[in-house]
Amino acid sequence: MNDILTTIVKGLRLLWAQTHWTIIAWMRQREIVGLRNRLHDEYLQVGKTAHNAWKTGSSLDISSGEVALALRQVDFLLDEIRHLEDALAEEKQRFFQEKGLNVPPQSE
Repeated sequence: MNDILTTIVKGLRLLWAQTHWTIIAWMRQREIVGLRNRLHDEYLQVGKTAHNAWKTGSSLDISSGEVALALRQVDFLLDEIRHLEDALAEEKQRFFQEKGLNVPPQSE
C-alpha cells in the first residue's frame, strides 16, 4: 500500500512540475517570438532601404542613417534571442534538478 501511495505522489509531483514548466516555457517562448518578429521587421527595413537605393541608383551607406541603426538593432536582437534561448535551457535544467526529477526531452 505504501509503495502505491509513493508512486502516486511521485506521479503527481512529475505532472505538476511538467505543467508548471510548460507554463514558464510558454511565457519565455512568447518573449522570444516577439523578438523574432522585431528582428524580421529590422531585416525588412534594411531590405526596403537597400531596394530604394538600388531603384534610384544611389549608393547605400551602411555606416550611417537608417541602415546602420537597423543593422545594430539586428545584432542586438540576434544576441538577445540567443541569450534567452540559452537561459531557457539552463532554467529548464535547474528547475527539474531542484524538483529531483529527470529533465524531459526537448520538444519542438
